[in-house]
Parts: sequence; C-alpha cells; structure tokens
Amino acid sequence: MSLLGNFGRRIGRDNHVLKNSLTLAITSLLANLFNYLFYFYTARYLGPTDYGIFGTLLSIYFGFFFLTNIMNYLVINYISYFKAKTQYDKIRRLFDVLVRSMALIGGVIFLAMWMLSSRINAFIHAPTTVPIIFLGLFLWAYIILASFFGMLNGMQKFSSLGSSRVLDGFFTLIFGVIFLSLDMGISGGMLALFFAALLTIPFAIVPLKYILAIHPARIGDIGIWEYVVKAIVPSIFIAIMLNADVILVKLVFDDVQAGYFAAASLMGKVIFFICSGMMAVIFPKAAELSSNGHDATPLLKDGLTYTAIVGFAISLLYIIFPNFFAHILFSQEYQISDLIGPYALSVTFLSMANVFVMYNMAIKKFGASYILIPFTAIQLTVMAVFHSSLRQVLVVNAFVMFLMCMAIIYFNKEDFIKMFKKTTGYHKYPISAYLRVKTSAGDESTSSSRKIKVKELNEFLPYDDVEMVDIDENGNKRQQ
Repeated sequence: MSLLGNFGRRIGRDNHVLKNSLTLAITSLLANLFNYLFYFYTARYLGPTDYGIFGTLLSIYFGFFFLTNIMNYLVINYISYFKAKTQYDKIRRLFDVLVRSMALIGGVIFLAMWMLSSRINAFIHAPTTVPIIFLGLFLWAYIILASFFGMLNGMQKFSSLGSSRVLDGFFTLIFGVIFLSLDMGISGGMLALFFAALLTIPFAIVPLKYILAIHPARIGDIGIWEYVVKAIVPSIFIAIMLNADVILVKLVFDDVQAGYFAAASLMGKVIFFICSGMMAVIFPKAAELSSNGHDATPLLKDGLTYTAIVGFAISLLYIIFPNFFAHILFSQEYQISDLIGPYALSVTFLSMANVFVMYNMAIKKFGASYILIPFTAIQLTVMAVFHSSLRQVLVVNAFVMFLMCMAIIYFNKEDFIKMFKKTTGYHKYPISAYLRVKTSAGDESTSSSRKIKVKELNEFLPYDDVEMVDIDENGNKRQQ
C-alpha cells in the first residue's frame, strides 16, 4: 500500500472540525447556560439600577477577556507550530513561561484595581468600592485559568476544555445563588465569579499533567514578541466594539436605562460567545495547517457558515418573539423587547468579522486587523452623536458593524472566493513530521516526549503501511 494512497484516504477521515465544533458547541452551551442563569438571576435579584452597575463591571471583565485572547492566540499559534513538528519539549517550556507570566500579570491587575477602586467608583457609582476590588480578585484568578484554557485549546483537547468551562459556569451559578441569597448584592456577584474561576483551575490542570513529565527545551527566537505586538491590535479593538456601547450608555443615560441596555447586551452577546467557542476549534487547526504550508480556507468557510447560522437564527428569534425572550429571562421590570433584535444583529456582524480576523491571525496575516481601527472610531462617533434613544444607539451600531463586515470581506476577497472552490481537505500531521519522529530513534528510546509523539503518530499512520521508495540516478523509482 502506497504512502500517498493511505494518506489520501485518511485526509477525509481526519476532518474533525464539525465533530470538535459540536463538542465545544455543546459544552459551551452548557457553560453559557450556567453563566446566563447566573446573570439572569443576578438581574432579577438586583433590579435595573444595580444591574446597570453590575453590567458595567462585566464590561470591564469582557475587555480583559479579549486581552487574554492575545495570550490564547499566541499559545495556540505556537503550540500548533510545535505540535505540527512534534516538539513537545518546547511546548513544556512554553507552558512554564505562560503560567508564571499570567500569575504575575494577574497580580499586578488586582493591585491596580484595588488602588484605583475609588476613581473607578466615581464613574460607575457603586454603593462601595468592594465590588471593584472583588472584580480585580476575579480577574487575577481568571487570567490564570485562561492560560490553562489556552493550553488545552492549543493541544486541541477540546473535550477537556469544554468540560472545564462547564465546571466554571456551574460553580459561578452555585456561588452566585449562595452569595446573593446572603444579601451581598453586587459584591456577591463578583465574589461568585472569583471562587468559580479559582475552583476550576485544578480541573483544567489535570488534562495537561502529561506535559509536566516532559523535560523542557529552549524555545529559541521564533518571533513570539513580534506576534504579540501584531495580535494586540485586533484584540483591543474587538473588545472596544463589543463593550464600548454599554459604557457609553452608562455615561449618557440614567441608571435605569443603563440597566435595560446591560440586560439587552447580555442577550445579544450570547451569539459572540457561542461563535467564539466554534472558533476555538478552527483557530488551532488553521494555525497548524499554515505552519506546514497547507491551505486553510476550508476552515474559514466552516467558521463563517457556523457563525452565520447561529447569529442570524438567534437574531430572527429575537425579532419574531421579542417579548417572549425578553421576559422569560428577565422580569417585566426590564423593558428590552425592542432592543434585543437590533443588538443581536450587530453582534452577528461583529462575530462574522471576528472569524476573518482570527483566521488571518492563525495564518499570520495581520492586514485585515487594521480595518478595525477606523470602524471603531466610526462606531464611537456615531453612538456619541445619535443617542436620542437606546434603540437608535443599537440601529446605528448594527449599521456600522455591517459596513465593517463587508469591508473585511472585501479585504479578504481572494480567500473568500477561494473557500468556495473544491478542496482536498486537510490532515493532522505532515508526512515529514511523521517520518522524522518514526526514524529519529530506535524503539529502545525512553524519552517521554518521543513516546507521546510516536503514540499520536501511530494513530495517524502505521509505520508498517509506509512504502519506502528509492529514486535512481535517472529519476526512476526503485522498490526497496
């Protein structure tokens, strides 16, 4: 049996995007269900005024959520690079550096939030500075947890990643109910988020314990910091476009209206987080393919297709049945039925633009990311000018998101057209990596790193099926 023949048949069988997307989609739905039950319970318990404050604090958290994505993109990209070349010893070194760095950065953020709590409170008008300090504590734990999520994502352990997220959501709901029932108010909500992240960390470490058995090797100069600088631009501006509206409304409208808008925001953003779960599957696979010089546009097509289906389906439901979704999740106190439809549409367009941005980051093309800068400025300007009502803010925001999505599609028109052409699929390991590992040492090798490599590669292509071919001086094949 020829090497290429065996390899060709495995190409089709190894396309697990849909399977892995479903795994993460289901677990993300469960995790988001727990999280959103916590948010809805908090909204009903606090009422619009206090929930406006809580929603503003959540927007600060969502901003840091996207900044941690810089770390995740870095981790996923370089783990995919090392994994494609079966260099698990360098993955171990990256793991060590990542965890220590994130623990230090998280601690600095907590101290900064503590010291600036009075100034922040002058803006959000919370009863005390305690919720802000608890937010800083949560961000510390969350940043550490996110580093382990990034490792799980980069290693493509999607089941472990999904189950860890479900546990985080479950703990959030349980602690939220406990602390809010103790009349801890906004502080109780923030403290619930902290304890949930803290307790999830051990569960996220366990699936990665085999990495700890590998002796680390020096990574070398592979352009990590250059990648960080380029990746920080899209992460910051996506975070601004997704969260600036909540903060702007808090500045311009009264506390009750701000509470309404925060509730509508929560319902609209569910689209973005579901679609981000699907991109968590696509990003590492696209990075791995790109590292080996293969076409990743089929993954771009998958990402856009799934995002469009989820986004427009939820938007349509919100538009057709606004009262049902608004009041089944929030009390009649929240007048948001005319807000959730436009908000969902704007998030859908932003999510589709984010697919292109993440795909380009995976294949290390950063030009499209800079389209976000002028559209962020346009978004902030039009919302600052056109804000006679909450609905007007959302309509102009949706229009800007639509224009930005079209601009990014135009910028990526070659890949957009290419992804509709027939392709041969993609595969998990390149032949060069397979042969290098299988022939680099004898079976007597006891290297823990090599054992992991050989175990994974054996699942891909049995060495006995490889037909060794020699080429003579005339270019003819000579059977071995």
